[in-house]
Amino acid sequence: MSVDSMKTQLIAIFALAILLIGCTSNPQDLAAKQPARNSTLQANSYAQDNNLSVVQNQTPPASISIILTAAEVAKHSAKGDCWLIINGVVYDLSNFTTHPGGDAYVPYCGTDATEAYATKGGKGQPHSTRADSMLPNFEVGPLGQTVSR
Repeated sequence: MSVDSMKTQLIAIFALAILLIGCTSNPQDLAAKQPARNSTLQANSYAQDNNLSVVQNQTPPASISIILTAAEVAKHSAKGDCWLIINGVVYDLSNFTTHPGGDAYVPYCGTDATEAYATKGGKGQPHSTRADSMLPNFEVGPLGQTVSR
């Protein structure tokens, strides 16, 4: 076999090997190996080219552990930051916007509102079963429990 023939065969084998590697590799695997910065630059470039807004990924704030006590509940005593206690359970009504009595619950934010809840703020009537069924949606946890926020 001549040297030229061997060179031609080696080149053909090498080209075939490259072709096979290219066909069997997964492009997603290759992209995953690229630095994240490159992906961000590509996303930003794509967004700019297509008049899109880009929201950068941000690390969420670390959660903290809170022991649910009356003192902790007292820190949340405003309409937009409203925790209250009903029957030994802490509820967060900060985002509660559909109270039929309007802001009637706001004076009880930061307090033990068990009596107010049981009597509709001293009117002598208990809250409805619908109100009772809504409470779990706002539950933070029972007094004394440690929760992450």
